[in-house]
Amino acid sequence: MAAAAVFAVAAVLLFAPASAQGDDAHPNRSYALQFDGDDDFLSIVDTGSLDFDDFFTVEAWVEPLSLESSGPSAARPSRAIVQGAFSEPPFSGGGWVLYLDPSDATNWGLSVCTPGCEAAQSGPGNLVVGEPQHLAAVYDGARITVYRNGEPVGTASHSGNVSEIDFVLLGIWESSFHGIIDEVRLWSTVRTQQEIQAAMNGPLNGDEPGLAGYWPLNEGTGQTAADVSAHGNDGRLGDSAGVDVRDPVWVGGILPDVHADLNARLVDAAKAGNVDELGASLEAGADPNATDDRYHHTALKWAVVAGHIEAVRMLLRAGADTEADADTQGQTALMYAAALKRTELVRILLEAGADVNANADNGATALMLAALSGAVDIVKLLVEAGADVNAADADDYTVLMYALDGGNDEIVELLEKEGAEE
Repeated sequence: MAAAAVFAVAAVLLFAPASAQGDDAHPNRSYALQFDGDDDFLSIVDTGSLDFDDFFTVEAWVEPLSLESSGPSAARPSRAIVQGAFSEPPFSGGGWVLYLDPSDATNWGLSVCTPGCEAAQSGPGNLVVGEPQHLAAVYDGARITVYRNGEPVGTASHSGNVSEIDFVLLGIWESSFHGIIDEVRLWSTVRTQQEIQAAMNGPLNGDEPGLAGYWPLNEGTGQTAADVSAHGNDGRLGDSAGVDVRDPVWVGGILPDVHADLNARLVDAAKAGNVDELGASLEAGADPNATDDRYHHTALKWAVVAGHIEAVRMLLRAGADTEADADTQGQTALMYAAALKRTELVRILLEAGADVNANADNGATALMLAALSGAVDIVKLLVEAGADVNAADADDYTVLMYALDGGNDEIVELLEKEGAEE
């Protein structure tokens, strides 16, 4: 009887807060590289796609962990975020460099050599310690323009073809950058401010027109950073293919989680049955198995509880997992549909492959909940789909006992005919 009381109203369970989840409940699926401020670097051999004529764009997300902003610059080494170089360290110059000003590292810029060099800088105080920020720099053959978080912060006149390079280096010039670098992109095109703003907060597909190189830095382990553009200019950590002291360290990514907002929109649309918004969120990249922050219930469960048939169908077509139990109580979408007498939704979930004999954490099944709630048609559907009529929960409370508690004689008789026992 106690187990039956626990599941008497599935809606109550739906709104019960999930138990505390560990750090692994929502693992960080993105990574970045952290450079030590001494000699760490990543080297990329240029196979030809990284040589530019008189225009290009470079972008990266960075989070400085320290920045030198006072004292004589003569004693300070030059530090770079990313550069086109003639050789690996130690090296002698290059075609361009996204760098920190030695006299004040909060002032950053892009220097372009044609071969005479000119730079556009942000101005002091622009780069901030401990804060992820997007840097972009554009050379269009007449001007260099630098952007922080999509807004222009500096410009300078310059012209001529960019000097050809042999390597692209991340995190190093005379010494290495001290901080995290993520989502490095090189374009053989002049990116507009609007284009920079539109793409900077999310990952690329890798096949965008004009994309010369793209290093998301999402490996999280190993000695290689893949170029996921069409050109395949993969990078190597440190001095060699093996582990060495000049390797930067893999850390959690700093690209903003734009999908968090999309996922929240998806869950809200599922609750409301707003299929237009649901479709738009899915098309934009929302996770069909997204959960809400408060109760950790999936969008599919919310749609089932609210009785939104088209929303359920749309989520299932998008790949929603019928067995997802992110609420940590093991309750599947089919269990909620059964308990709330959503006959058509039970049919749809079964057709989608829902496990008819899945158990919640206390052992209850969808058939138990349907029997308890007096849903005759749903009991028939579940039995026809192969539900175990003699299943018992963790307290040895059987399906027939749930039916007797529910007080529906037709269900009791149906289960007994199918061989159900107390």
